[in-house]
Amino acid sequence: MTKKFLLLFFLISAIGNTQNIFNYEKKIKQKKEYNFIDIGFFNAFDNIKLSGTLIEPKKDYDKIVVIIPGSTEDTRHSHFILAEELLKNGIAVYRFDERGIAKSEGSYTDSATKLSQDLSSLFKKLKISYKDKKIGFVGHSRGGMASLEMIQNGLNPTFLILIGTPVLKNGNYILNRIKNDIQNNPSIIEKGKTEKETIELFGDMFKILADNSNSRDIKEQTKELLDKKGFNRKYLKFLKDFLSDDVFMELVRKDYETVIRNLSIPTLYFVGSDDAILNAKLESDYIKSFKNEFIEVKVFEDLNHYLTEKNAPVGTSLYKMDKAPLNKII
Repeated sequence: MTKKFLLLFFLISAIGNTQNIFNYEKKIKQKKEYNFIDIGFFNAFDNIKLSGTLIEPKKDYDKIVVIIPGSTEDTRHSHFILAEELLKNGIAVYRFDERGIAKSEGSYTDSATKLSQDLSSLFKKLKISYKDKKIGFVGHSRGGMASLEMIQNGLNPTFLILIGTPVLKNGNYILNRIKNDIQNNPSIIEKGKTEKETIELFGDMFKILADNSNSRDIKEQTKELLDKKGFNRKYLKFLKDFLSDDVFMELVRKDYETVIRNLSIPTLYFVGSDDAILNAKLESDYIKSFKNEFIEVKVFEDLNHYLTEKNAPVGTSLYKMDKAPLNKII
């Protein structure tokens, strides 16, 4: 697999971006009604400082929601519709500039593990500074994965909302992306093989990658797999690119089964039926299978990965969330 092909599934990581707000973001309206408090925090894992803003109602409030975006470069102005609705309902909102963006140090990365380290550092600081407040997380896509990983490491927010968050193991949602994009890349399919056989091959390759850490073992098992399935060994080129992409390998090896099964905080899991990134039915059914009384699962018909307003005009920000999930959150 070439790097060009891999980038169909992952956004290019940026070294840094001084832009303070992107065109898909907006600043909060009605500023006079709220207090804006800049709160930075230090990530000791990577020795970097990150910067964000807590926006709080001027009236008394008891909840703070930390909004964590997915795999795009984002600033403290992301998910502005959600933020405004929370504020209107007396809930404070904290958002921060991601690594290497605006006022935050470091280099931008799509790593959920790195983001979870940022969240851990932030959460510890907020817990000290706002002891009397309930602090919950709203994580979209990679932001949800990072939130789960933070909980996996022993830090529990008061409540959790996951939006379009991949939870199936063995890189299932990457497989879903390949399935959706394969028609634009017919060269992926070996002559004489079907699309179904090719998808199954990638699924088996991902399992090998997830279950092994030794590159030699991975290569040998992949050779055996290719011979067994009757595929040309040219697919080892795909394997080489997989192994050289740290974020890809991290995603394939993620396994949130234990943390989801044992969640003991109120949790909402939202996904749109038209989500092109992940398989909404497989992901939602997987979470339902644990029968965890603390988790409520909701699939929103005809909505996308961002739960964008159903009839929004072309060119509307993806962050313009539909009323149905907004009302459910509030």
